[in-house]
Amino acid sequence: MNTTLYQPHTCCATAAPSELKEQYGQLRYKDFRPDDPYVSLDHKRQVEFDDYDSRESTLLLLATMSKGRDTTLVSGARIMPTTEPNDIEEPSWQYLTKDIELPKSPDVWVCGRWSSIKEKSRHRQICNSLVMLEIHRASIEHGFGFYFGVTTKQGHEWFDKVGIGVEACSPEFFTGRENDSIYLITVRVDDRYVQVAHDKHKEAAMSLRSLAA
Repeated sequence: MNTTLYQPHTCCATAAPSELKEQYGQLRYKDFRPDDPYVSLDHKRQVEFDDYDSRESTLLLLATMSKGRDTTLVSGARIMPTTEPNDIEEPSWQYLTKDIELPKSPDVWVCGRWSSIKEKSRHRQICNSLVMLEIHRASIEHGFGFYFGVTTKQGHEWFDKVGIGVEACSPEFFTGRENDSIYLITVRVDDRYVQVAHDKHKEAAMSLRSLAA
């Protein structure tokens, strides 16, 4: 029987397994336009990394799917403390941050570069829920209760729908794409956050089991 194994991996960005880190860069590469002036795209390797991926204080939260000897990165994100320079402070985000006092607190970390395979599937749902659970585990280990980041209007509405504590911290910015706008948000990482992650994981796992029956 060829069982599918889903695994979370949390590691310091400087100590991440090279193959997983490369796959994470490949997922991120697909999220940007080839001519985006604000990111460092390696078109030969088809990866996107920046200076924050070389810092010990940056944590990579990665979720993989394995069948036999084949392991594929399905979803990943990175977090870093706001008490140190972080990517939300970069000039590329000034259209969202120019009128905002950005957090500088051990209780708030930045979460960004959340990227997944493009195909919507139960595998992606399971791995995204594993990333959420790793964020919660990291919050306990490092003592933060909130994360700060960017989301789409659709993402903001999803947080509201499932009852996760979220607060918009910037005006809505329209990206120019159809029905697409983004915000800066603060997300509370608490028991409700964990419950939603468990529920999404269980829902996807049950659906896959029923398909395999």
